Amino acid sequence: VEGFKKCFVAQLTDRKKSSHIAACNLLNSIIKSHTKQFKHQIPHYMKYLMQHLEKSDAKSAAAAEASIKVVISQCTVKDNKSLGVIIAELIRFGSSAKNKNVRKHAWMFIHIILKTYEPKKGGKTKKPPKAILDALQTGLKQGLADSDKNTQKE
Repeated sequence: VEGFKKCFVAQLTDRKKSSHIAACNLLNSIIKSHTKQFKHQIPHYMKYLMQHLEKSDAKSAAAAEASIKVVISQCTVKDNKSLGVIIAELIRFGSSAKNKNVRKHAWMFIHIILKTYEPKKGGKTKKPPKAILDALQTGLKQGLADSDKNTQKE
């Protein structure tokens, strides 16, 4: 996981979109097979995946989006520390990214995370940790202060 960091960045900056898609698919495989080792590298990979959403074409952006969803689904299971890191990164991108598309996607990913805490039919409700709620509160204040109307809606 540590050794793939430089290669991953190089592949995302390559001119061919097929290498972008292959890098994201390989990252998905690494996440699924080495989740514990990957959790230490979440901020690095999230940074480059979110930046890639800004510059890429539709297919490459879809691959990066799918990788972020895999990070969310695999790394947040029963791990509040990783959940906090992911939420913090998404809030940072959602409130400070220059590109509207990146901000929109960041809030969409936060919505996906929050959906896991919605009450199920006839079941108990899971409550997110207090640190996560505090980070979300701060992020929502920043998001609502954004001048872009679409970002405010998200």
